[in-house]
Amino acid sequence: MLAKLRPTRDRVRKRDGKCEDRKSHAEERPEAVALANRLHGMGYRAIDAELVKVGHVNESGKPLHHKSVRAMVGSFAQPRRRQGTAAASIRIEIL
Repeated sequence: MLAKLRPTRDRVRKRDGKCEDRKSHAEERPEAVALANRLHGMGYRAIDAELVKVGHVNESGKPLHHKSVRAMVGSFAQPRRRQGTAAASIRIEIL
């Protein structure tokens, strides 16, 4: 049975580049991803609030979860590094 399905999956992968996986946010709602990337720099919840104002909601009609917004901009954004406190960056030497 699986031997019959494999050539078909291979053809779909060659044609579309993807098979059997869930569609990404960029494939399902490219306008929302573009807007989220333009607003990157704001907090994820603030970006979500802006997306709701424009009418971008999840499948059940509710606002997107902030982790969904993070996934939208995550592929384009570099992770932010936390800045250490001044005390942590000072090396104390004991004589």
